[in-house]
Amino acid sequence: MDMKSKLFLLLAVFTVAVGTGFGQTPSIEYFTADWGRTNDRNQAVFYREITYGANGVPVGITKDFYADGALQWQGFIAGFNKDGAEIFNGWCSWYFPNGQRERLSHFDKSGLLDSTTFYWRENGVLRLAEEYKNGLLNGITTAFYPDGTPQLSYICTDGMIDSKLEETKYYAYDGTGKYFITNEDDFNDNKNKWTLGKTDEYSLTIAQGKMTFEMEALPGVSSFTQVYATATSDFVIETAVRFEQGDSRSGRGMIWGFNDWNNYNYFIISANGYFQAGSVIEGVETTIFDWTSSAALKLGNEVNIIGIKKLGDTIVFMANTQTLGQSASNDMTPGPYVGLFCTNGKNTTSFDRFLFMYDDEEEDLLFPFFFF
Repeated sequence: MDMKSKLFLLLAVFTVAVGTGFGQTPSIEYFTADWGRTNDRNQAVFYREITYGANGVPVGITKDFYADGALQWQGFIAGFNKDGAEIFNGWCSWYFPNGQRERLSHFDKSGLLDSTTFYWRENGVLRLAEEYKNGLLNGITTAFYPDGTPQLSYICTDGMIDSKLEETKYYAYDGTGKYFITNEDDFNDNKNKWTLGKTDEYSLTIAQGKMTFEMEALPGVSSFTQVYATATSDFVIETAVRFEQGDSRSGRGMIWGFNDWNNYNYFIISANGYFQAGSVIEGVETTIFDWTSSAALKLGNEVNIIGIKKLGDTIVFMANTQTLGQSASNDMTPGPYVGLFCTNGKNTTSFDRFLFMYDDEEEDLLFPFFFF
């Protein structure tokens, strides 16, 4: 059963279940904006229709309403904890003031989230789906774009992202339903095993959410991590880079498709508003864009978000969401490593984010029910 059919069935079952009554006359209870109880109807922001059994335990369906009478919540309450908070049981549904469903959740007999919880936007488009067991995220979590197409997905076990996804890997989508495997690094540690080191001529360190290059005047230094995209994969590489001090004309940016120093591609920017891109194949350098000025680049110590996108036969060069230019991807060399790079010149540069997304055509899609 696909997700759309599953969701339709759950909503149908829920509608039948909440329509079941027990014949008793419900009580009316009033609540303030923070759900504190009040006996003053005029101060109430919400009110509740609830039926209690002989033992004082709620029976049947309970409904909460906005002050104007619009349904705010409906579901089953098994009882109350020592603080007076409701213990939900079974399917419960929340609603926006306009009547659109906001959330649908299932709770076990202990009041813990169980099964899939769905969240909608106020216009009725699905926003998020989370699988729970014993009150913790267990299974697939999927976020959706505003148009309802999948945005990203990952697997959780006992409330944590599953280690089978190698800690930093999750699934993202490009808005058309096509998924990418994603590796993101915030540089709080060296989990991606970047090459680091310190000599009299340079220092490459990771600390406090940054990878920092401190360089003297030497030919250039890179730090690499291995990736697994194939030569035919579409991919995106993005980083946030800041020139800290030194020679503002020096370059900093990224290398990809690296095999060795005779075979790699590069995209770098300077702190005075220029960019350069090219490739080295069998030791021969080809400049795609020589140092070119662009108003899209921020100057001085401001952070620049730069990236490349390989889409089919085209490489697109980006800075701060704007396109700087593009080139044929077959002019580039493939290789298993990507890197962050600083050219010659005495300077200090920091990178505080790295993102690599790729489309692995050979990997099984874990979540086929997302496409509905």
